[in-house]
Amino acid sequence: MDFTNSSDEYLDIIDEDDNAIGKKKRSEVYAEGLSNFRVINVFIVNSRGEIWFPRRSSHKRIFPLCLDMSVGGHVASGESYEDALRRETLEEVDINIDKVSYRFLGHLTPKHDGVSAHITR
Repeated sequence: MDFTNSSDEYLDIIDEDDNAIGKKKRSEVYAEGLSNFRVINVFIVNSRGEIWFPRRSSHKRIFPLCLDMSVGGHVASGESYEDALRRETLEEVDINIDKVSYRFLGHLTPKHDGVSAHITR
């Protein structure tokens, strides 16, 4: 997969207990097919209990202009899940999570849940 320099940040490489054991550039993580890194997903629910499905922008590398399942992003090296949630939600949908109520739904892992990375939702 080809990444531009702007998206080639460092990601923490983690063990099965979600402890950082190193770091690699995002391009290296994907080139090596690793799954021991962190990402976040945010599901936005309106006052009627409806889930919002965002449309991906036209400049996305994969599935441009398609509907997506959530706001999401990589947790940068040294960043907490909550800090990544705060940053990604502000970047992608211009919502400041400090001004709305939210809750964590859970944590998924490649080993136990068959997902592509360690995911906090």
